[in-house]
Amino acid sequence: MTLFHRITQKPFLLDLIAGFLAFLVYLKTLAPGVTTGDSGELITAAVTLGIPHPTGYPLYVILGRIFITPFFFLRPDLAMNLFSAVCASIAVALFRRLALIITARAWTSFTLALAFALIESLWSQATTARVYCLNACLVLAVLIEVSRFFIKNEVSLKRAWLFFGLGMGMPAR
Repeated sequence: MTLFHRITQKPFLLDLIAGFLAFLVYLKTLAPGVTTGDSGELITAAVTLGIPHPTGYPLYVILGRIFITPFFFLRPDLAMNLFSAVCASIAVALFRRLALIITARAWTSFTLALAFALIESLWSQATTARVYCLNACLVLAVLIEVSRFFIKNEVSLKRAWLFFGLGMGMPAR
């Protein structure tokens, strides 16, 4: 069996590779500190477990705090920027899985995921402390579960509802 066949037989491996490649790009272009917009407010809220402007983004603040705790050796602004890069990388991996469910083609879905990773709107949010990459993860998780329900005829939407409920802690403005 060739390497090509071994890799395509393990969809999770291609998900990881796509996410890791995206993470390398995001890490290379990561903002070195606080950027414009809401970044400073969101970083401060994660460090102090405070409440940023309405709607408050409770899931982002709690997960951000959990993420920066083991990275105590980094400045909080850099750690939160890294958190966005990790969330965006997970979103790329989830996008690859969604594309695989829809197309049923391993390498097509891999290519689509890499293209998704390099879209300016995702890339720009992946390098700075913003809520959108975590939101993208939750939306993609819901879409994966719904597509499994309709395309693969799985009988439960419980996980879709779970991700949707978590997403309610990430309201868009």
